[in-house]
Amino acid sequence: KATVSVLNWGRAIIRNRRCGGGGVQGPMDDLRTISAADVPATEKAAQYKQWVEARLAGKDVEGLVGFVEYVVDEQVHVSVSRPALTDWADMVLDIPEARGVEDQAPPLDHEDMVRLGNAALDAMQPRIGAFQEQAMLVSECLSWVHQDQQNWRLAIEALKRIPLDTAAVAEKGDAYKVEMWVRIARLYLELEDFYSAEQWLSKAWPLITPQTEQTTQLQFNATFAKIHDGKHRFFDAARKYYEVSHLVSGEEQGEALKQAIICIMLTDAGPQRSRVLTALYRDERTHRLGSLFTILSKMFLGRILRPSDIADVSHHLERHRDTLAADGRSVLDRAVMQHNLRAAARFYYNITFPELGALLSISPDAAERVAAKMISEGRLAATIDQVKDLLIFTREGTVFNQWDTQISSACHAVNALSEAIVARHPGRFKPTAPMQAS
Repeated sequence: KATVSVLNWGRAIIRNRRCGGGGVQGPMDDLRTISAADVPATEKAAQYKQWVEARLAGKDVEGLVGFVEYVVDEQVHVSVSRPALTDWADMVLDIPEARGVEDQAPPLDHEDMVRLGNAALDAMQPRIGAFQEQAMLVSECLSWVHQDQQNWRLAIEALKRIPLDTAAVAEKGDAYKVEMWVRIARLYLELEDFYSAEQWLSKAWPLITPQTEQTTQLQFNATFAKIHDGKHRFFDAARKYYEVSHLVSGEEQGEALKQAIICIMLTDAGPQRSRVLTALYRDERTHRLGSLFTILSKMFLGRILRPSDIADVSHHLERHRDTLAADGRSVLDRAVMQHNLRAAARFYYNITFPELGALLSISPDAAERVAAKMISEGRLAATIDQVKDLLIFTREGTVFNQWDTQISSACHAVNALSEAIVARHPGRFKPTAPMQAS
């Protein structure tokens, strides 16, 4: 007991010095006066808040540290210290951008805010059971401070310090856990650590339900889209981006559609890709995306893509997409090559591998390997005649079905051309009256 008393006495001296105590009336005495006043707890909390505002206005970092150490002491009742610490964290560790407010500076330098946040967590640790919710708030705020400085790893570590198995978290419900896990995953994306991001986001997966808040669902889906994208699962990424495009509006909607188109372009050619291509092509919102829609149209209509088309797409690629595959070709080159091979099936009944190699800008042997792989994976309906060095495309259905497909492609092309003409010369054309049934 004597040792504890000595320690408490030593801490009191340090707090007194930090808060300006001495032989004259100082800030520490003001805190004692507030604590001793016979007023309701709400009024004491308001007075503490005014005290913190005064110290904050004077950039008194030592005083702000001393305040935390004072209010967490057992001499201050938790009914007063809890709201006081909550107000302290909201004011001292405030990052306006985290609240959606731009062009407003934080109240203190980031270094001072980090010091204050860590000091608050250390001060609360001996009585963490009494201040679980306040410790959670300080850790969240500290993460925003690190994030504002793009210190992604420190921001992650601040969130990881929050124990999610406490009573305070249980009161907030599963929504709070999902929010924290999604935030951690999004921070790992900033480091381009897609594997860690997926690991943390997977924790939230079982807790996402139709009743989950729409903002949380949006962040979850957008984060999963970026993870699929980063791990080169482009088909899954395209579907997720397209799903996100229905949850947002304005510039965010256009960006989600743009990413969906880019990812479906990078997807291996095949029936699955064709289904998503069809959905994107028929979506009127994609028609406003300029050159990307032009290339999307060529892919949907099964046209051969030229080097100029590849150049139009390449400047949209982020660093993680602009990588080389096992064969030494870029992801984009491989996707375009497979698309052109499937497009050739629309114009040829059969083709020699030297001719196919020239069409795909690769060697005849490489063209045969690509075709064989796509055939074995069920992504190309064709057979190989190695004796004749020939690729024979398998035509499904009758000749009339093939004609129907070709006529449909031609109609789509004419329709797209007419829409472009009307869009460029809106004053020259009058809307036609709808046809009446006879």
